[in-house]
Amino acid sequence: MPSCLSSFTSVASFCERSDVVFLLPKRFTEELAQGRNLVVRDALPDMEIEHLNILLYWHERYHKDAMCTWVREQLKATRSSASPPF
Repeated sequence: MPSCLSSFTSVASFCERSDVVFLLPKRFTEELAQGRNLVVRDALPDMEIEHLNILLYWHERYHKDAMCTWVREQLKATRSSASPPF
């Protein structure tokens, strides 16, 4: 069941109170988990992800920023060129 959190940094607090598993970048996860009652494990190398949603968030004042626009376009291009089921 999808969950909606107010901030991606609240995932650690959410996980401490649930049995939910999150897949996050390793460095971000390690820092986020410091001082918390969480278990961090590397994803299995042969783990298949059937569907991956990528959500981007930015402040409205940066919506037309040239760098942010470029990053979004790069991510869109990467996603559209990926082979299914990505």
